[in-house]
Amino acid sequence: MTSKWSRIWLALAVFAWASLFPASLLVFDSSRDLANGLAIAFGLNFPSAGPIVNFSRLFGPFWFYLLSIPFALGAGVKLVVWLIGLLSAAKVWVAWRLGREWGSPTLGLAWAALLLLPGWAMVSTLVPTHVSMVEVFVLLALWFAVRAGRSGGWRDLVLMAITYSLAMHGHPTSVVYAPMLAWLSRRAWWFSPSRLSGALLAFGLPFLPLIVSALVSAATESAAETTTVAGSWSDMWATVWARLLSFPTVAWSWTLQVAELPASVAEDRPGGMWLRAVWLLLGLAAVGGCIRALWLRDGRLLGLIAYVTAAFCVIVLMRDMHGAWMFITLLPIAGLAMVLAIGHLLPARWHAPGSALLAVCSLSAVLWTGQMLKHIEDDGELSLANRIIADVALWADREPPPLPWIRADRQDSIARRLCDQDGLRLHGDLAALLRMSIGVALARQCGPQQQTTLGGAGELAQVGLPAGLLRRMGMPEANLQVDRMGFVALQPTAVVPELGGFPLQLDWLYPVPDPAWWANRSVTTQELEIACPLDEWLLISDLSVGLNLMAFEVSSAEGPRTPDASTMLTSAWRCDGANLHLQVTAFDHRLVDAFRISIQQPSVPSMFAYPATVEASSSSH
Repeated sequence: MTSKWSRIWLALAVFAWASLFPASLLVFDSSRDLANGLAIAFGLNFPSAGPIVNFSRLFGPFWFYLLSIPFALGAGVKLVVWLIGLLSAAKVWVAWRLGREWGSPTLGLAWAALLLLPGWAMVSTLVPTHVSMVEVFVLLALWFAVRAGRSGGWRDLVLMAITYSLAMHGHPTSVVYAPMLAWLSRRAWWFSPSRLSGALLAFGLPFLPLIVSALVSAATESAAETTTVAGSWSDMWATVWARLLSFPTVAWSWTLQVAELPASVAEDRPGGMWLRAVWLLLGLAAVGGCIRALWLRDGRLLGLIAYVTAAFCVIVLMRDMHGAWMFITLLPIAGLAMVLAIGHLLPARWHAPGSALLAVCSLSAVLWTGQMLKHIEDDGELSLANRIIADVALWADREPPPLPWIRADRQDSIARRLCDQDGLRLHGDLAALLRMSIGVALARQCGPQQQTTLGGAGELAQVGLPAGLLRRMGMPEANLQVDRMGFVALQPTAVVPELGGFPLQLDWLYPVPDPAWWANRSVTTQELEIACPLDEWLLISDLSVGLNLMAFEVSSAEGPRTPDASTMLTSAWRCDGANLHLQVTAFDHRLVDAFRISIQQPSVPSMFAYPATVEASSSSH
């Protein structure tokens, strides 16, 4: 590609990658980040520590304050998520510039194109969190390190330190870049204690609020309150050894499942197989290039491959469970190693057209992925390889229960229609997903004191369920009135009054408790007899989205019943005209939502997600 066409491709690539973010899901982590930014904008809270990672506060609140800026300027959730996408998409431009300076325009284009190709980085687009900024700040740190190493400049050294600190704020796994950055920038700080001290000071600057907070906290604690818990050396080495033994499994699974996320979004559409084929071809070419590099004794490439392998091993040693987001930090140098290896395999005259072809393929794949995400609007749910996201050592469940999905850019629309609807109670998957949003859009649109009740019995109620679930339950298509976010609104025929009733309001604290919380909590069991008239369905939704660790059993006179249809958050049983026995065990029974619906009755206009043209007609429901 010529320089002109490369810049056009870059603009399209940045826009295409950013456009994936509005279709993302607000899980507890992303909602916590947004809630803290909104609380700062409202002046309700000014945190001194950043997001919790593995139940520990490891870095400062830079990310929260960054998110507060658009909220303070009046932006809604939709625009803020768009801005997160643009920040993430900047990785393409930085890789292109760094590749040009480090090698050649061809290398820059190929590197940027490979980082754009949907793969493991899709985790950061489907769930926008602080991890979404890791790649761009890692690449910026590498860029400034290369410039500092060439010129010995003080300014580039400081910028490297600051951007690396921000990469660490994205995720602590970025620590694996410390040796590489120190080596690349050595000319700027070698034999210069003052420059090294200045760089370390610049690195620590974003951590300053956390450091001050920790010092103040330590000063107020008495010696009696301070305890140190440390396991024996034998236990520590046993843990380290077990994690080392898991390295081959994690590496094998992570490598082979690179295209699983975007392919699972496609739900077996032909493009999914095409994307897998592209990744397979690139992988085989990279292996062939590594073999050739070994034959030619290319020390620089072999050293980079060894560094990536060692960094992967360090990340594996950090935890017993290896979430896919932990390895996003490796993607920039892993992509560079892959591009350089493929370049070894291809003749030099093929490098430029090969880079151009890869650029076209990656942009096409992103546009195709964005198009695939639009089918959420039809079904209101998405089948994801969710098990392997939580732990890459696990192979993806080939038939996971669909995850109900409300696009992030629909949150503002829902919230606007909930303002001042104090008597309304929401049920089903809609209520569970709003619980996962921890009231961010509601507070932004209606004010921080606004709250909505999820679950529980009341005079005014609406059930929100994915259209896909109701189709699996056999609801006639003529009865379905699907709204813009793929959900169907129903009026429940009855709500179990003994369960449910949880207020949704802005909460900037991380709702996921640490292991000690689980250990110190007790569960209680309720047993209920529920009338289940013929032609109706009993549904039970988990409003905690897995945090309540609730267990339930539904049985009839014939014995235990298995759900006839389900999503990850809701289970449904077909009624046969007799009573059903429900046994629920949970920490908090307010987060258990049980109700009945009839699929033979037409759905009702949704008062919380329909376009403005039907708001007047829906206000009576």
